[in-house]
Amino acid sequence: PEKAQALKDQLMAALAEMDASRPYLNPHTTQALPNKEKVCQPGKIERVGNTVSLSFKERGAKVVKGYLFYTKN
Repeated sequence: PEKAQALKDQLMAALAEMDASRPYLNPHTTQALPNKEKVCQPGKIERVGNTVSLSFKERGAKVVKGYLFYTKN
């Protein structure tokens, strides 16, 4: 437990220094996650020129921030 806490403290300090977000849980995991059913559901995705947008449906948890990762691959 002490080593885990030390590593967590080190990670949080590095993230704060870079003004980065905390890691998030993988929604596709096979393990049970609390409130998994409340995570937003992706909707329509579209691209117009160089602009990519998407819609989503909230399912209980309020969305306050999001990340869109886009690749042409």
